[in-house]
Amino acid sequence: MRALACVLLIHLCVILDRVEMAGVSLGKLGKGVVVRMSGSCLCGATGNCPMHAYARKKAGYRLVADGGMGWAFGVVDSKADVPDLVFASNGGGGQIGLGLYRYVGDRFVVQDCETLTKKDSGAVASWWDPSAVVVEPWSCGGN
Repeated sequence: MRALACVLLIHLCVILDRVEMAGVSLGKLGKGVVVRMSGSCLCGATGNCPMHAYARKKAGYRLVADGGMGWAFGVVDSKADVPDLVFASNGGGGQIGLGLYRYVGDRFVVQDCETLTKKDSGAVASWWDPSAVVVEPWSCGGN
């Protein structure tokens, strides 16, 4: 009976509350979609949820990026045939993590990471205002 209860609990925890999708243009890969899955058992306390990018193929889509746990993404122009992707995650305590992913071989691979920290944690300032944040690179994936 205990094993059945564990199986039911695991099954309940994989139920999704919501799946958010955004169409993206992935250069020579064509059309793609970035997906953020949310559910009480999937997401962290700071709002980070599993994020993935998929590229179109003849019969459906294929996974091309595992963006880890995050809450936002961006498509960044690059000099390559496929644009770069950036995934953002909430670090808590007034910090945001950014990961830059580049298409290498048949999937996106993390290349660089940065942490954005608000200069004044009590201020209502934009994360995207360079004068309001400190940007610190850190070693990850490709570095």
